[in-house]
Amino acid sequence: MKKGIMQRDAMQSPSLSLSRMRNDDENPYQNLANAIVCVAADDYRTALSNGDKPLLFSLQSFFRSQWCGILTTIDTECLMDALHKECEGRIEKAGGVSIVCKY
Repeated sequence: MKKGIMQRDAMQSPSLSLSRMRNDDENPYQNLANAIVCVAADDYRTALSNGDKPLLFSLQSFFRSQWCGILTTIDTECLMDALHKECEGRIEKAGGVSIVCKY
């Protein structure tokens, strides 16, 4: 797989983050904005796990962009930090195998 490019099956799988945030809110525009940020968080998680630096840099640019700030009020630096910690936790649970999650 070429780095920075997601495989078709990964693009078609449901968003883990979106299922956590799903609500039956009446505002479809906010739901769409939430979905965009959630899918980006899932992609960031995948990029961390696969050591995909081009995709990580692209997603970091998105999370730090004015566009992302319009979509959400979430502190995206905090979000990226939490995703890094989640990834590090997977390394510890795997017995310290550092190749599981490189960034």
